[in-house]
Amino acid sequence: MILLKIRIIHGLALGGMLFLMACATGANSGQSETLTKETMAAPGSEVMAEAPPVVTTTEAGKPLAVFDLLRKKEVSPGQTVELSGQFMGWKGTCLTAPPVSRSDWMLVDSTGCIYVTGAIPVGLDPAKPNLETILVKGRLAADQKGKAYLEAESVTVK
Repeated sequence: MILLKIRIIHGLALGGMLFLMACATGANSGQSETLTKETMAAPGSEVMAEAPPVVTTTEAGKPLAVFDLLRKKEVSPGQTVELSGQFMGWKGTCLTAPPVSRSDWMLVDSTGCIYVTGAIPVGLDPAKPNLETILVKGRLAADQKGKAYLEAESVTVK
C-alpha cells in the first residue's frame, strides 16, 4: 500500500461526495490528481490518501495483456496499469480511429492492439516503428464509444 500526502487545492461537493482537486507531494510532486474522498477538507489543508495499486497481472496471475484491457474485465477504466508490448507508432493494427488525437500511437502484443495517448517514447519514431519493446505505465480510459485506450504516465524502452 502506498500512502500519498495530499495538499487540498480546491473542493467541490457533488451528490453528497466531495471531489477534491489536489496536488500530491513526494515522488509524484507537481502532478495533479482528481481524488474522491468522503470527508470534508478545506483548501490548504493536508490529508492522507491511499494510492491506487498499479495492475500488472490478471486475477489468474498472468502478465497483463492488451486483450485484458480491451475487454475491460480484468481492469476497469480509471485504473493504473503497467503493460509490455511492441511500439507500433502510427503504423499498427488497431482498427479504430485514434481516441484523443492524431498523435496517439499504438502498442501491440500477441493478443491485440491498443491506442496510447501521451508523449511518444524518446528516441522512437512513430512514422518508422521497429517493433521496439516498451513498458507503458498509464491509466486505462474509454472513448465515447466505449473503446479502451491508455493515457500514458511513463514509457520505458526495454
